[in-house]
Amino acid sequence: MADNVGTATEGMLDRLVEQFASPYDFLRELVQNAMDAGSDRVDVELSVHRSEVDDEVVFEIVVADAGHGMDEATIDDELTLLFASSKRLDRTMAGGFGVGFVSVFSWAPARVLVHTGARGGAWEIEFDAQRRFTRRALATPFEGTTVRCFRVGHASEADAVAEHVRTSLWRWCRFCPVELGFSYDGQTERIHEEPPPDDAALSIAYAAGDTTVRVAFAQPARVVLLRHGLVLAEAVPPALLPRGLASSSTHLQVWADSAAHSTDIGRDHVVHDAGRRLIEARIVDLVHKLRLQLADAVEALAGASTWSRARHERYGQLHAHLALEREQIARLDRRPLLRTADGGAVSVRTLADQALWSVVARIEPEPDGPASSVQGVPTVVATDDDARTWLDPWLATRGMVSAPAAELLRTARPLAQPDPFVATISDLARRAGMASIVRTGELDGGWGFEVLGGVVLPPAHADRRVVLWLDERNPLFVAARACGSPAALLLAMAAEMGADVERVVEVLEQEDL
Repeated sequence: MADNVGTATEGMLDRLVEQFASPYDFLRELVQNAMDAGSDRVDVELSVHRSEVDDEVVFEIVVADAGHGMDEATIDDELTLLFASSKRLDRTMAGGFGVGFVSVFSWAPARVLVHTGARGGAWEIEFDAQRRFTRRALATPFEGTTVRCFRVGHASEADAVAEHVRTSLWRWCRFCPVELGFSYDGQTERIHEEPPPDDAALSIAYAAGDTTVRVAFAQPARVVLLRHGLVLAEAVPPALLPRGLASSSTHLQVWADSAAHSTDIGRDHVVHDAGRRLIEARIVDLVHKLRLQLADAVEALAGASTWSRARHERYGQLHAHLALEREQIARLDRRPLLRTADGGAVSVRTLADQALWSVVARIEPEPDGPASSVQGVPTVVATDDDARTWLDPWLATRGMVSAPAAELLRTARPLAQPDPFVATISDLARRAGMASIVRTGELDGGWGFEVLGGVVLPPAHADRRVVLWLDERNPLFVAARACGSPAALLLAMAAEMGADVERVVEVLEQEDL
């Protein structure tokens, strides 16, 4: 019967070891054991011992903590429960089992040595490659636990082994509430990262009992699920969060630490049970609140009494996040979220009423001179990057576009003498419905429509085709006048301004042009 029990337990050990995705996941388990033992620090060290065989070495990984350690009863009832004694080869299936410690065998060590002490006693437990153990009492008592794992390898593997150890510690243990250090080749580094999102654009947190949830709009988008600071799962939002947050998935960071999280036996998959659903509901609530907080922050900035380049960078950053949340925030178009050239704030809805030609001028923050402005062309403070990432897409929802004020608002300087060729162009353009009259002069930017007082808009931005100005230096105009042929010029202008090209062709055919 003992043999059957031993065989069954051996199979269970094999299955437990196979549950761990990486052979270095045992480091996570030992760090968790240290925290459970009340330790405030854990030291991990990799040593490489030379042997007498060429290139052969023995790798030693040491994990030491300052916790309360194990007494004889704990060693018998938890640590060695599933393992065969070197003096007694049968195993008992009674009680529970220490899955955390079993994970050390996923690294396939040739030898594992455990030193532990508690309540005035100290012990050494040695495991061989077949997972049999020998226990010895130590004469000198101490507190804490040190686990040493030994594996034979090659010297050329040393740096790779070190990187695997480092990667495992950073992946699973960087948020643990202990002082965690990794030493190798004379260098020691601290394994520690502050819970995000301390540097996020905007964040909000919830804390109660053993649950802490932090949500932020930041990039890169990431979700980390933890229990007592130990990472259980980490991925992009769609992989770990409810579908209801899909609209925020490109810029959402979540850090959720709770004892409500349960895992499978391999410890790297969070079970979707009632505890996890409770945390997800908390995350959804925080995201809703953060959206409103984001809109409030943008509105406060837009209406600030003073402005600076640094303040504008913050304003643009928040607007870029707001662009991803507009569909989720009610009545956003009515809020004064855009800063105007005069230092005020305006809503997109009001801006649409002011933009008679559906055009908005923009100026850089802290311009060198006064902002250009004209009635019917409102001016906002925005950079080219703002226009590309969030301003123009938002204006487009109201049928508007933006352009730099220096390019958008131009003054035409008319020619002193009338030009018969221009008179012909003007007549053809009027008959084709392109403009009431065409004038020439010096006009930065080539050509456009007059709005008020000689100020000209580019043709694609004006729908009141009254006075069309041509720059006499425009290469196409120069060529057309030199050849005495207006057809190519009229067709090019019609195509750019979105005029009826067929009507232009009809007028040109009537004139045999």
